[in-house]
Amino acid sequence: MAADRRPVAQFRVYRTSRGVIVWRLVASNNRVLGVSATGFPAVQDAITAIRAVRDGTSTASIEVLHVPDRDWTWRMHGGGDTVIAVSYRSYKRRIDCRRATERFAAAAPYAEVDPAVGRRGRFWSADQGVD
Repeated sequence: MAADRRPVAQFRVYRTSRGVIVWRLVASNNRVLGVSATGFPAVQDAITAIRAVRDGTSTASIEVLHVPDRDWTWRMHGGGDTVIAVSYRSYKRRIDCRRATERFAAAAPYAEVDPAVGRRGRFWSADQGVD
């Protein structure tokens, strides 16, 4: 990637109003491609989970599900039954959900991690040795 080009996507780590740490994979147009399946007690735990998603995307299975009250969604399994990422939203059509999984899988391995942790629009440095 050229030094003057922005990454296609970026993992952003947030602290929720309840103090739980979560991540989102956000495309360069600020659309959310996927989110963490669980919350984490510490920023470093979220960073470790992000690395697992980046490193495991090529071998992980992504399951497309039809949920009657939410239309179509997807979830990514790391090892066995462990869900490590889920869709941010639901989709009316299965093909749109499938395309969303393809965008997530294509972007995740190359996405950089944003070195800031945000909460309700306020950002501060995580200072956790993020790469």
